[in-house]
Amino acid sequence: MKTPAQPRATGPLTPYAAGFRQELARQGYSPWTAAEHVSLMAHFSRWLDERDLEPAELSDRQIEEFLTARRTGGQLRWSTPRGLIPLLGYLRELGAIPEPAPAAPTSPAERVLVDFSDYLASERGLASQTIVSYRHFAELFLAACAPDPTVEGCGLDRLGSAQINAFVLAECAGRSIGSAKNVVIALRVLTRFLFLEGYTAVSLAEAVPRAIPWQDGGRSVALDPDEVKQLLASCDRQSAAGRRDFAMLTVLARLGLRRGEVASLGIDDVDWRAGEIVVHGKGGRRDRLPLPPDVGQALAEYCQRGRPSTTPWTSPTPRSASPTTPPPSPPRPPWTGSTSSAPPCPPSR
Repeated sequence: MKTPAQPRATGPLTPYAAGFRQELARQGYSPWTAAEHVSLMAHFSRWLDERDLEPAELSDRQIEEFLTARRTGGQLRWSTPRGLIPLLGYLRELGAIPEPAPAAPTSPAERVLVDFSDYLASERGLASQTIVSYRHFAELFLAACAPDPTVEGCGLDRLGSAQINAFVLAECAGRSIGSAKNVVIALRVLTRFLFLEGYTAVSLAEAVPRAIPWQDGGRSVALDPDEVKQLLASCDRQSAAGRRDFAMLTVLARLGLRRGEVASLGIDDVDWRAGEIVVHGKGGRRDRLPLPPDVGQALAEYCQRGRPSTTPWTSPTPRSASPTTPPPSPPRPPWTGSTSSAPPCPPSR
């Protein structure tokens, strides 16, 4: 199968090129799309080098100048701010370039949106991409339904269920089920925020119609305890892959984690002496949960006898490899009794 050529970056962004490729692959970009993003990074790096600019000096004005130069040169693909989102997001996460300067609100509706974004970040702890999505739907709602967008508060104290129903019906008419669910979820969060901040006298969250649920033929039905035992017993614990699968399934079954939370677990997240485990959730949230004896035993067994010897111990447990030299056995956690008598651990949510 033909593979895309790998562009070679020169200039101040060169040290970040390899990591950017890995990040694009981790996010599921196809090799061809990832190559185009790396090519965009290489062009941006050359443009900075020609102007003797360092990444830390980058500003919104210079980003727009680069996009203008790209369009002027006849490169119309990836020549909008949206096309730079993966690259700029990666560099900002590393601290290589400064965060964009927040624009001052220019209207009452803008001030509501800024307050809403701050609420999502500080109170709800949502990820930046989720905040952008929720703000987009909130902007659509205020443009269509704010009783008086020219005054402070946009007259939202006069907002009623009729406007909400009309907006949902109009906005969801041409959307798929998944997209319609995103609209109503964002709108429900917005209406709760408006009530908490005093924009509305009552909470209108229950006035938001619910989207049609997914029709998955019952594939999401929870397993009963006997089925969980059969699933765990199916793992071949004499093999490395079987010990890995058993550890992951035990964590899922006993702690109620999301699959992404299991995939992000690392050795440093387990405090063997305290009998606790740190879970990295959505929006950068970190929860410290009790580590049940059977979960600790399954993790320890995989770490000592299952992980390949190719990467350091600080790599994520389920998805990466492990150390060349196994670590010493973890100390006995401060719990008593056998693993079979361990009390069930509540879900992390």
